[in-house]
Amino acid sequence: MNLGWDTIKQLLKKAWTWTGIQTFTSLIATTADINGGTIDGATIGASSATTGKFTTLQVTTGAVNGYVLQSNAAGLLSYADPAASANAGLYSLVNPKAYSQGVALTASAAVGGIQHPDDDDIDFGTGNFGHIVGVNLADYSPATDTILYQKHDGTNGYIFKLLTTGYLRLTINATSYDSTATVGSAGATDGYGVSLGFSTTRETAAAAGSVLFEINGAQLGSSVAITAGAPTTVSNAVSGYTMGTSSTRYAGIVYYSIPLNFAPTADEHKSAFKNGIPESWKWGSQTNEFISVDADIPQWSVDQVDTGNDGNDRTTFATNYSGATFSGGCTDISVASGVLTFTAAASERLNIGSVISSEYKNYELIVNITSMTGQWYVRQRVNSSVGNLAELTTGTNVIRFTTSASGENRIYFVNTSDSPNTIVWDASVVPNSLKPMGATLALEPANIQPVPGMWLDSSTNNLPAIYPASGV
Repeated sequence: MNLGWDTIKQLLKKAWTWTGIQTFTSLIATTADINGGTIDGATIGASSATTGKFTTLQVTTGAVNGYVLQSNAAGLLSYADPAASANAGLYSLVNPKAYSQGVALTASAAVGGIQHPDDDDIDFGTGNFGHIVGVNLADYSPATDTILYQKHDGTNGYIFKLLTTGYLRLTINATSYDSTATVGSAGATDGYGVSLGFSTTRETAAAAGSVLFEINGAQLGSSVAITAGAPTTVSNAVSGYTMGTSSTRYAGIVYYSIPLNFAPTADEHKSAFKNGIPESWKWGSQTNEFISVDADIPQWSVDQVDTGNDGNDRTTFATNYSGATFSGGCTDISVASGVLTFTAAASERLNIGSVISSEYKNYELIVNITSMTGQWYVRQRVNSSVGNLAELTTGTNVIRFTTSASGENRIYFVNTSDSPNTIVWDASVVPNSLKPMGATLALEPANIQPVPGMWLDSSTNNLPAIYPASGV
């Protein structure tokens, strides 16, 4: 029997039922209702449970490489980002090395936690900072508040803790900021490892700051505002402690503790959780490298008058500030009480630094501009290639950038206008600063030493911690 194409299309639109064994080279169906049959040996149907398995089962909804398969309340399957999932705690082994070993602590009212002796590199002054700890707690709504990290002398410093309610709290000096969601709501499971942390963007007189909390690389709740105002230093002369204080210790396993001298973004937290400490975080330092690691830090502390002889004035400036040089079109140079003033012709510049770094590293540059005419940019030169980092504005400029591992890195301050312009640069109120941003101390699982012993620091700052022998 020969069927025309129109007839075949009409037949294909009908619902068909087959009994017995049928073999199809290819079958595409909008809806397939199988009762009492099998697929690849799996018994299908309302009258019997599935006992076999499918050779291949594919779900494409939401599919992204690295995502995990989840179901909703209706039983529908789709893929989701594990770090953003409500069950993020179940996927805490995304970076298995982070949980390869830890220090198990018992609670004590007489013995302190893991001690980080005081050092300038874990004192963050009035700058941005963050901290990440990896722990395993028996209860993420503990009977008593659990201090995850503390470096506080009673007046200055910070305390990061898990409250009995399951919320995270960061205390900066005397003011506390709480997360807007509990760690349990974001997947922290009692008795399982979890990564907890925060990022603090400090307030200024002109702008509010914020605290961002994180769990397993994902933001926990909403960011919490810090009221605008002159910030007070968090630096002090006491030790820091993970999972305790100088005299109190909390029960749990500590996998890692990592203070940071910058405020990681949500994406940076996510990357660190999945992959471990990024190369660009290796390593942070509180040492100011404004000109270079080998030169004096220029806070415009050597006064200089404008003599009217621009060539001589440029030479005098270069003598006073080793590594800082003006190009030939810079004139009217003077320095008084920490304030540098100069005029630059179009495309002329002040060069800062011999070589900043020849490594792949994050930096933060801070300069304070009181006034300026025209348009000025901070530029980065890598070997012979020059690119803009940021346009300067009046006020405090905070500029983050990454150095290249392919050669010499230098910083320029350039007049990008078509005519001469003047800039007034004040370091007397806000000091010039250039610091490598990253982990200023990194206690990682691989560097735990035998009990009783030390926990060696992975960072280049070489700040080993001490964990107590008693009760470990």
